[in-house]
Order: sequence, then structure tokens, then C-alpha cells
Amino acid sequence: MQEIIRNRFDKDCTKYATTKEIEDYEFQIFLNLQKLAFGIQCFNTKNLSNRDYQNLFRDINERTLIKYSGIFSKNEKNEWSFEHNIFREYLTAQFLNQLQFEDIKTLVLNKQGKIITSWINVLSFLVLIRENSDLVDLLIAKDPEILIQFETSRIDEAIRADLVIKLLDGFAQKNVWITHGLNSAEKVAKFGQSKKLCEYLLDQISTQRKFRALSNALIVLSEFTNLYGMDKQVQQILFDCLRSPDIRNYEKG
Repeated sequence: MQEIIRNRFDKDCTKYATTKEIEDYEFQIFLNLQKLAFGIQCFNTKNLSNRDYQNLFRDINERTLIKYSGIFSKNEKNEWSFEHNIFREYLTAQFLNQLQFEDIKTLVLNKQGKIITSWINVLSFLVLIRENSDLVDLLIAKDPEILIQFETSRIDEAIRADLVIKLLDGFAQKNVWITHGLNSAEKVAKFGQSKKLCEYLLDQISTQRKFRALSNALIVLSEFTNLYGMDKQVQQILFDCLRSPDIRNYEKG
């Protein structure tokens, strides 16, 4: 994302080459865009009225600099907005990354200690750009289900497998489908795919008697792209499942 925004800035430099040497103001423009993105995020909106925009940036020189950025402009409704939400979310994450972690927690957690939904996409970027693991540790402790929506590269495979196992065990206890909340079988499988999770799913299919928990395990396993050398074992367990009179036709289908 940083590269995309950088490429857009280079195009802006070329576009306004005869008007202003905006590369000389690169640092300030990006700081202003981050502040702007954060402000819009805090307003919980996608657009800013002209009045709100001026309240956020009262210095006309700062507003003038922002006008040289092609990713933020005024629309047909006379409102200011980023070209795509993904720009706003990424720049907001960059702004948050400069804050103290306690301040970040105050912004993104509700009174129950859960992540406020409107901040999820921003945090998915912040996890990627943050150098330490404090945010990942917080999400594991407070709202692990949200992590399944995120890029897997910053989270150790063993931790990801344990999180999915914990999630599926919780679903079994509550007797709910895997599609509960923000989840889908494809996302859960992609996030937790590992030998450990594969072994857990096979055990669940072999021993689980709650039909929703059994169905959840079958659906997640069906999304695996690697069976870690357990192909024959998987085949045998699925055949046993098909032959079992205790398993509903829905799961067999």
C-alpha cells in the first residue's frame, strides 16, 4: 500500500511540475494526509464537509498542500474524501503507529474490551506496519476472532492454529455454526492451515457428536489446500464418516 501511495505522489509531482515543486513538501503532505485520515476515521464517516475540513486544518497553507495530492479531493456533493477507503485506512494506521500504545487502546477498544468494528480494517494495516507484537498480543487477549480477518504473515503458524482451535472449541460449546460473527470457513482455514489444525479437525470428525461442531470441522477441512501428508488418513476418516449411521445426511453431503 505504501508503494501505491508513493507512486501516486510521484504522478502528482509530474502533474504539478510547472506549478509547484511539491517533492520539497513531501514529508508535510504525508503528515497532513495521515492527520486527515485519522480525523475522518474518528468522525466515523467517509466524507468531510467543507466546514469540518476547515476545522480540522485551519491553516489554509496546509489545505493548499493537500490539494496537490491526487488521493484526496472534493466530490460532486462538495464533500472531501479519499479516493478509496483503503487509502484512508492505511494512512490512519500510519498515524496510530506514532501514538503511545495506551492511546491506541483507548481509541480502538469499547467499554467491554472488544475492538470497535469501525477500527478493524485500520488495525489490519497497523498489525503489518507495527514493529513489535503489542497489538497482536492485545488482539489475542481481547478479541482473537478479529485476527482471522488479518494478513497471516505477522502471526506465528502455531499461534494461528491455536487461535482457530480455540475458536472452534468455543463454537462447539455454544453449538453455533462457523459462519457466526465475522467468520467464514475459507477465512478460518486460510488463517489456521497447518498440520496441527489438520490433526485437530480429523480428531473432531472422528469423535465429535454435536452435528454443528462436526459440520464446522468438515467445512474447514474442505478448504485446506495442503493435507500435510495425511491424505490417506483423511480419506479413511471421511469414508468412516459417510458410513456412520450416527451422522446426518447433511454432513455426509
